[in-house]
Parts: sequence; C-alpha cells; structure tokens
Amino acid sequence: MTMMFKPGRERYVPLFVGGDIVAQSILNEFVPFLIENGFTPVIYLPAYNPVKGAVSASVSPARHTFKKASKASKSMVLPDNPEIARFLKLERKILDEAVFPFLKQESCPDAKMMTPHQLAQKYGLTIKDVTNVNAPEFLDEIRSLKAKGLAGALSIRCFQIFKKPIIDLIKASNDPAHLDPETLGPGEPFFMNLHPGRLPQYRGVFSTLRAMADFARAASLYYFGATLHDVNTGIDTGLTYKMKGLPIKSDESLYAHNLRLVLVATKLLHEFVSEWQGLSASTNEMKEGIPLHQQISHAGDKAEYFTNPTNGEMDEMKAMGIRLASVDEVKTALIERYSVPGSDHAKRLEKVMDRWIADQGIDPGQDYAGPARTVAAFDRGPSVRSARRVVCGRPPVNDPGKPPTGTTGGRIALRV
Repeated sequence: MTMMFKPGRERYVPLFVGGDIVAQSILNEFVPFLIENGFTPVIYLPAYNPVKGAVSASVSPARHTFKKASKASKSMVLPDNPEIARFLKLERKILDEAVFPFLKQESCPDAKMMTPHQLAQKYGLTIKDVTNVNAPEFLDEIRSLKAKGLAGALSIRCFQIFKKPIIDLIKASNDPAHLDPETLGPGEPFFMNLHPGRLPQYRGVFSTLRAMADFARAASLYYFGATLHDVNTGIDTGLTYKMKGLPIKSDESLYAHNLRLVLVATKLLHEFVSEWQGLSASTNEMKEGIPLHQQISHAGDKAEYFTNPTNGEMDEMKAMGIRLASVDEVKTALIERYSVPGSDHAKRLEKVMDRWIADQGIDPGQDYAGPARTVAAFDRGPSVRSARRVVCGRPPVNDPGKPPTGTTGGRIALRV
C-alpha cells in the first residue's frame, strides 16, 4: 500500500471544536500532543446556531428509534425547556460571551488552560471561526489543506452536522487501491467524531444526562462515556474505533460528569492518533489497518436517537434528584482552569461572570434538585504546560491524578 505522506510534508489536522468547557478542555490537552507527534493542528470554531422548533426535512423520523423524543433533526434545535436552556448558557455561552472576552484583555499566564486563540498564538497555529462547515467557500479551505498534506480531521463536540461533500473531501484517499471501509489503512485520511456518550445506545444530544437517568432508574452500577467513531452522513452512526467509560456518581451534577469525561475522551484521541501514526510511519506494505467496528447493540439496549429532553422528562429527572449545574460549581471550574483561585485575577474574572449571569436572568441560588457541589480539581495530565511563571497569584496546584485502568459491570463493559 502506498504512503500518503512523504518525508518533510506537512500533516495538517483540522479540529472542529465546540465552544463548551468539555471541548475546550480536550483542545488544551490535545493540541500539544498533536504538535509533539509531528502534526499541525488547524483550529476551527463552528458557530452554534440552534434553530427554534425546526426539523430538517432531509431526515425521516422513521429512520430512528425514539424514547419519548418524537423527532430527529440534522439542525441544532433550541431547547424549549428552560432548565436545559439555562444549562447550555452555563456550559457554552458563558465562555464565549464572558470568560474569553475578559481573558483577551487580562490573560493569566499561570492558568491551567488557555483560550483557543491563546493556544493558536502560543503554537503559531491557524484558527478561524466557521459560520457553516458545509459552505462551498469552506470546502475550498479544506481543499487548500489537502493540497499541502491532510492527515485527517477530528470533530470534538462540534455544534454542526457535516454533510456528504465535506466528508468525502476530507476522507478522499490518495490510494485508490484502498477500498475496505472497515479499516483505516496506512496514510488514509481519517475523519473521526468524538461523541460524548456510549454508542449506539445514546445517539444524539445530552447522552450523559440520559445515562444518568437510566442509572437512577436501575439503581445499579452504570456507565457514561465517550465513543470515537468514523464520520458518515448519518448522525452518530459511523463505524466505531473505540469506546471508554467511567462510572456514574449519584452525587454529581451533569456538569461534573461532563468534566470527568475529559480524561477518557482525551485518552481516546491520543490512542487513535498514536495508532494511525505508527501505521502510517511504516515503510513496509501492510495488509491490515486500524480496525473500525460495526456498532452492536447490547442485550436490553436499543439504538436510540435522543433530542433535547422534554419538560416531562426534566420533571422526572428532577424527581430522581438529578442536577444539571449550579452557578457556584461552574464559576469554580472556570476559575480553576482559566485563572488562579484566590488571586486578584480570579476575583475580577468572577465579577465578570457574576455580571453576565445577572444579565442572563439566571438565579445564582437555583440548583433544582440538590445542593451545590464544587467540581473536583482539574486533571492537567502530561501534555499541558509543566512550568509557568507565577504572575497572577500563587503557583497552581498540580493534581495529575491517574487514569482508570478498567471498568466492568452493569449492562456493558467498556474499555479504558
């Protein structure tokens, strides 16, 4: 099998990154890893433009099995439930509208994380906002990267749906002999999506919240997780590379669960790129590539597609004691990542967030079905900056933690 890359040729990897705290945490971990392994990340920030009440005519509800959700859409649909809308503000909008503008004026070199523009500046990377990933002019952008040397692309909680033209363009092979759809051969351009949930059981949105609800109903050991899969024209239906999981904790909010997902999600990306890298670096002809597996539904599970939770579902989840996010835990998590707790910088950042929260009409004391809980300290891992000047306060605390060695039990065993 012929090699796609020659010595000295660039290896660009477009990263389509969502604006939520989970995607931004993964980005901070993953960019240094890619660079250390000889890749050139290109950061794309697709716009989050949900459509209120809209359903794409190109998707037939008959294609999916639904649990309480009546329709599927290829458009991001604005949630009708006020609690879900509040959560999305705290998980996504607060970064773009409050935290990042503040950090543009007042950065903190001692912070554990950087904004995407700070990352791009530090490593000399291209970063662009993208209104529509399927627009003809954006396809021209991808063609220019492909001409220079495109290793593949990764979607990390991207807020837009990719259509056939851009998928085919990114995955187009330089080796017409490679026709096996169930393996990714040496040098084959990849296009993978990091889905924040188990597949196929939790397709669609709010996968972790659905798993938390199932855990509460079953009252037994249960897992949430992340799946790295090939991008195709369906929604979360591509062949799976690998899945990793963590146990659900009844005392944690959805926000806290999502933050815990960063560790296993980043590990998935590292493993995939390392495997692809090793395969492509071989100078020998290879008969097998990276295996991509069919998604097999486990006993008792159905391949669901989930839309935003309904008002009835949210009432049920609140009655179960499931919490989405408190203002305090969100502010704590963001200060831990983008500032130094206790510093003057952190106090100014908190004031900015407080003003934004008040402007959004969010009640800081509203926490639904349980007391506020502080999110655990962020696990930096090995790939983020190890040394920093102490400028905006005291030195940051390093809590490296340990990745889980394995998980089994409940309804499914997940590889970690």
